[in-house]
This record gives sequence, C-alpha cells and structure tokens, in this order.
Amino acid sequence: MAKSNEEKMLELLAFGKVTDTVKLLTEMQKEKPDPAVFDKLELRNIHTIRCTSTGGFEVEFYDRFKAMLTLRGLRVGDGVPSFYSALQSAAAGLSQEKEEQEYLSRHE
Repeated sequence: MAKSNEEKMLELLAFGKVTDTVKLLTEMQKEKPDPAVFDKLELRNIHTIRCTSTGGFEVEFYDRFKAMLTLRGLRVGDGVPSFYSALQSAAAGLSQEKEEQEYLSRHE
C-alpha cells in the first residue's frame, strides 16, 4: 500500500533528523552566508526560528509526539491495529483464560 503525502510528512516530522538545522544556524552566523547551502537543507521539521537579543537563535521544532500520534491514527484508520487495542485484546484473553481456570477448579 502506497503512503500518502500526509503519512510521508508526518513520518518526517516524527522521525526526521535535525542535523540540517545545525548547518543552517552555522551558516547564518557567517558574515556572508552561502545561499547554495540553504537550498540543500531539509528544514520542514522546523516550526519557528527567532533571533535573540544576544545574537543567538531559538529554534522550535514541530512536536514529534503529536506527529507520531496523528500518524498512528491514520494507520489505525487503515486497519492497522493500534498498540492500545492489541493490549486490550491480550487482557481480554487473559481474563477469559483465568475465568475458565477458576471454573474448572471449582468443578473438579
């Protein structure tokens, strides 16, 4: 099954590397930044960049956890069982097995 654009973007946000952000900040600190460097960077996981009053930068990334939850929601909608539903099924199976054992022990 082919992944949708939404799934690909969510995977990037949830599991993507942030090393290009360091490259971006390093390049921005130079007296003459090279625009060619910027063109090669993968920066879609950055939410905001702010310049501080001391000349530094604050970088805010998209929330990886929210991206993972949303991705899971998309996949559950496609019939892929969630971890929670798998736990529920396992617990129900254990509960039923325990009840059967108790019933058999009472009737022996």
